[in-house]
Amino acid sequence: MTYDPIEKLEKGEMTELPSHISLYPFRPKPVIQARFSMFGVLGSNGLMYLPEEKTLNKKFPEIKTTSVREIVSAWKGK
Repeated sequence: MTYDPIEKLEKGEMTELPSHISLYPFRPKPVIQARFSMFGVLGSNGLMYLPEEKTLNKKFPEIKTTSVREIVSAWKGK
């Protein structure tokens, strides 16, 4: 496991993940790293926090929602 300090993320840099390599033909490595590091900065600053009590699931508990896992399983035919 690797930890990227906030200072590194703020510079638009991050540890390269294996999945990033397949994206380089479409976007240069610095662009990919800048975009993904931005999510790390937002998360570190608490800007990605979504309070559960304000979700539509809490407001309308009678409505059955579909999880991402269920959608992907249906798509894959499982």
